[in-house]
Order: sequence, then C-alpha cells, then structure tokens
Amino acid sequence: PNSPAHATPASLRLHAAVTQTQSAVHSALNSDLNTPAAIAALLDLVSAASTPAPPDAHHPDNSAALALARSAAARVVSETLSLLGFVEQAEGSAGREGGSDAAGKVARALGEFR
Repeated sequence: PNSPAHATPASLRLHAAVTQTQSAVHSALNSDLNTPAAIAALLDLVSAASTPAPPDAHHPDNSAALALARSAAARVVSETLSLLGFVEQAEGSAGREGGSDAAGKVARALGEFR
C-alpha cells in the first residue's frame, strides 16, 4: 500500500504490518494452501490495527494517516476472508470507508469468520 503524504510513525508501522501480512498470506496460501497460517497473519494484523496509537508530540493529529492505514488493513482482511470463502464481499467495497468504519469492517469480518 502507498503510505500517506503526512505519515506518522504509527501509520507507517501499520502500513508495514499490512505489507507484511499480504506477504505472509501469500506465502501461506502458496504453501499447500496453509489456511491456518493465513488466518494467523490476519489476526496479527487486526491486533496491530486495533492498537491505539501512542501520543506523538511531533504529530498531534495523526488520525487521518492512521485512518488510511486502518482502511488498508480492513481491505486486506476483508479481501482475504472473502477469497477464502469465509465472508461475502461486495465487489470493490472493502476498505474504502474512514478509519473507525474500516476498523468496524475488520471486526465484523472476523466475527463472521469465527
């Protein structure tokens, strides 16, 4: 995913987690369709996306950058769970919402999965 122009340390960490998750899911699914490993990677991403950002004196209002990063996380989780057949997803709808709504999509997708 592309990092936002006004990225903060928290948003950069989350974008890195999204990229790492995409790679882990790809590797797991290419390794004899290792679904448990793919789901574990998604759960790690959800945990990272759900963690509140620590206060940052250099970036007091990091909500926009973090919302973009959380939206990217929601998209990866939703698309992967849809690919695996655990949840239905409308074409082109994942991860386009704002931060709190995107986090809600992640929670709903994992709730449907469980």
